[in-house]
Parts: sequence; structure tokens; C-alpha cells
Amino acid sequence: MKMTRQILPAAIIALGLLAGCKKTDVTAGDSQVGYINFFNASEVLMQNAALSRDNFIMINDTVKGKRQPHFAADGDIRQFPFSVTASQLINEQIGNIGDLFWLPLKGNNRFTFTSVDRVFLTDTSLNIQPDTFTTLYLAESPVADDAYAFVDVPVETKGTAGKVRLQIINLSPDLGPLKAYLFGASATPVAAELPQSLNFGMHSKYAEVDLNLANNKGNLLLKICRSGSEEVLVSTAVPAKNHAVYTIFVRGFLQSATRRIKNSNTAYAEVTITPNLRATLRRTN
Repeated sequence: MKMTRQILPAAIIALGLLAGCKKTDVTAGDSQVGYINFFNASEVLMQNAALSRDNFIMINDTVKGKRQPHFAADGDIRQFPFSVTASQLINEQIGNIGDLFWLPLKGNNRFTFTSVDRVFLTDTSLNIQPDTFTTLYLAESPVADDAYAFVDVPVETKGTAGKVRLQIINLSPDLGPLKAYLFGASATPVAAELPQSLNFGMHSKYAEVDLNLANNKGNLLLKICRSGSEEVLVSTAVPAKNHAVYTIFVRGFLQSATRRIKNSNTAYAEVTITPNLRATLRRTN
């Protein structure tokens, strides 16, 4: 499990993207490159549409032509690339990639993030290795009310015959360490290597579960509690599909919170967040 990058002083708000491509850009399916998916899990942006205008990501400070892809203004799934057809950037599916679409990149890349009206927030670098898949998440950090974090998580796309594989990520700023249980047809939890104390910004290793443990609806039921408590705060159905690989991230706030976010070079906006703790499931193969 890997700790997140913390972006402390300024609020980072939300990914839209201005992703520039150089003449040496690569194409999907090239074994010499890796693939990256961006996901905007910021509740500040999700709950305040006025702040999500002109949020971009510039890659290596390069802009090509009129390419200015960005996240949708609303909706609970705000990823980039959007789909195989919705973006002007290269984002072909590689095989059957399920719910995620990928931008092929290689080597060291600097990502510069902007806030509303393209106000600079911060930049960060990531060394993308060949034949790897990575999702970069944006979320509010628990460190301070104007702190934001980018969490990079390695993604696996290869399934196992007769099993379902799943990975859990904690992106909730105020939940604290979480633990997870998985239930099938029985009232007894499924024996699986699920996290029991997963802190914010961390991800679990992949757990494998036999398909024959699913309930009569063909699902496994994932339940999320705070570590040290048995109170179920979030539950979500996981389809028990052969060879399936899932990423499940817990996001949002357990309690109401007031956050600050940069809305100009010298000023911050204050936003009251409504509790909206939930789990989002995405299939990666």
C-alpha cells in the first residue's frame, strides 16, 4: 500500500484537462508506454459547479492545437479520458478495459493542475513505466481545510479464472481508517484478504474471491466500517463476473465540513460540504 501525495497550501481543484501532446506522442497498444487515467473525486468541485469552470491539467506544459478536454460539469463519474469517442486525445481501449479509459504516456511527466478560470494550483510529477496502468485521483486531504491530495494507484487488468478480484481505496477525508467485509450467500463474511485499517490515501492489495460464493443475485456485498467499529457506513454490490477485476474507492465526507479552495491567484472560496459518503466501483478489465 502506498501513501498519497499531499498538496498542502493551496486547494487543488479538480481535474479538467488541458493535456498537451508533443510530436513524439505514443498510441494505445504500444508496449513501450504506460497508461494513465485521471479521476476527479473532489467533493468541493462536485458540490459547487461554479468552481469547476476552466479546470485543466497540462502535461509537460504543452498544448497542441485546440485540444482542451475537461471533466464533465456534473455527474458522479468524472474521469479523463472520458470514453473511446468523447475525447480529442488518444484514449483507445486496450483489449476489454471495462469502465476505465486510458491516455498513453511514457517516462517522467509533469502534471500542472489549475482551479477555476485556470488559476494555477500546483504541479506534480510521475514516472510512468512501460506496460503499467495508473489512476491519479484528486481528493480533499484531511490535513487542513485548504489541503488537497493527489493519490496515484497502480491498476491491474488481468483477471483470474473462476474468481473476482477487487482492490479498495480510501479517499474519504474524514472517515479515518476503514475496514471492509465481503458477504456472499452466507451471513458469515467471506474469507478474503480485505483491509482492516486502511488510512486515507492508501490502497489495498487485490483480493481474490471464488465466484461460487456469490448470492442468488450473482453478487458479493461489500460493507465498509470504521476500523474498530462494526457499524456499517457504506455497502455496495460487486457483480461476481468470471475474470472480473474491480477498483472500489470510498469517497466523500461522513460529516458536514467547510472547505476552502483557491479561486484566484490571491483569494480562496469557502464551500460547505454536504455529507455524501459512498463507494464507487469501476471494472478495470
